[in-house]
Amino acid sequence: MYQQELCRRNKENQKKQKMPHTCESKAISRRRHELFLETGKTPNRGKIFIETHKRSNGSFVNDAARTIGEQIELNMTQCDTNECEVSPNDVIGTMLGAEHSRRVRCMGMGAAPSNTFRNSKGRLSDPSASSSSYSASSATYNHFQQKLMRVESQLEDTLNVLKVYVMSKEGSVPEEFAGLFALQPQPNDAENELTSPVDVRGSSADNNANH
Repeated sequence: MYQQELCRRNKENQKKQKMPHTCESKAISRRRHELFLETGKTPNRGKIFIETHKRSNGSFVNDAARTIGEQIELNMTQCDTNECEVSPNDVIGTMLGAEHSRRVRCMGMGAAPSNTFRNSKGRLSDPSASSSSYSASSATYNHFQQKLMRVESQLEDTLNVLKVYVMSKEGSVPEEFAGLFALQPQPNDAENELTSPVDVRGSSADNNANH
């Protein structure tokens, strides 16, 4: 039953989006990988926000996205830090504030502050760290980040093929598969956090404890 509740709550959250993205069902990590292939550089979070909140004609999806997007663009033109660096103090962190404990904006599935900001925390706590050491760790991080983006893209393609196959056989998505397809990675914004199975189970447990 928690799968049905998960689908329902995710749909409700999507309706409440203040800044709807333009990726539709495409995973944000897949869009990051596409930009990497196009430019040869790992895009920073500011670039991802702009790419996922602009229409094909170049306009932002609404006034809220335009206000933040224009400030991000201005910040990016004035910023002289590593273009690919992801940290709590990068353009997204500065504009949109602290992250949720279980996700990092504009990074995609599996990203959390504990595994995404680890390198930047180390640099802040050890100012004497050499630039060569930072360059090596940054290159390693980017390498694994690119591998993760490829894996997530392949996973999304597999789920989409499976969904089409199941629907062609059954005419609709059976209840036992609803949770699987509902958990396909979705882009996340400052105010758009889809409910996870853990959240739903926790909520159900709380409700049962109260009865």
